[in-house]
Amino acid sequence: METIEEFLSSHNIPYEKNITVEHNNVLYFYPIITPFCIFNCKGGEYKAYKHFKIDLLVDQINRQLELIPDEFKIYILVTQGSDLALLRELFSDKRINIITQLDESIINYDMMPKYYCENAGVIRSLVSKLNTDYDKLNSMLKGIIFDKSQFDHAITILHDDEMEKLKNYEYTISSIIPERYILVTTSGALKDDKYDDIFNVFFFKTKCYSLEDNNNKRLVCRLVQGISEKCTKCHNIFMIKYLHDGICTKCKKVDLLTM
Repeated sequence: METIEEFLSSHNIPYEKNITVEHNNVLYFYPIITPFCIFNCKGGEYKAYKHFKIDLLVDQINRQLELIPDEFKIYILVTQGSDLALLRELFSDKRINIITQLDESIINYDMMPKYYCENAGVIRSLVSKLNTDYDKLNSMLKGIIFDKSQFDHAITILHDDEMEKLKNYEYTISSIIPERYILVTTSGALKDDKYDDIFNVFFFKTKCYSLEDNNNKRLVCRLVQGISEKCTKCHNIFMIKYLHDGICTKCKKVDLLTM
């Protein structure tokens, strides 16, 4: 049978697993957290005579209920031989669902957060000709939110064709971090396991590709206010942060920051 992780991955649903969080000096454990639910996978059969096993399950699930947002659900995946009627009777909360298989009806796409990126290198990677996953990413990340500062830095060396590819993501730019988001990153989960984060911040890990001619040191080619400036004498564009006292590194005498 398809595992929960395989199921989520096949539907591009981000998840965090084996999360333990402390709240009010109490430890809470969540096997798998998605943007819309908690998954628990339970092996063995649950029968009426297995009192200890059932009592333990009830205690675990009731503990999980204490912290989850009201709109979240809890799914308990059990084996076919379990007493489903008994389990459903034990859990009266409508957010708790006893299931024996996984299907797409479980997925609540309305609760999926926006993708968010705060890394200039990742933004450039999304349009690199070396990125063979461009079509897949373009479909998955439609409507992605880019951090304004990182976006401004990223586009200074992008060519026009790469800017057109970037537009295909139908992105928005913001200086404000969203309340709920899926962080597009090249590293693993950076979650601190904070109570206020575990239900709101998720991670999508992707490879980071350099621009095709990065080995030849791509030159700054785009003016971005506060990031780059153009010399009126030699017409070269420079990153402001690399200028010594604001002086054009080629002409040596033109002060770009006072033009």
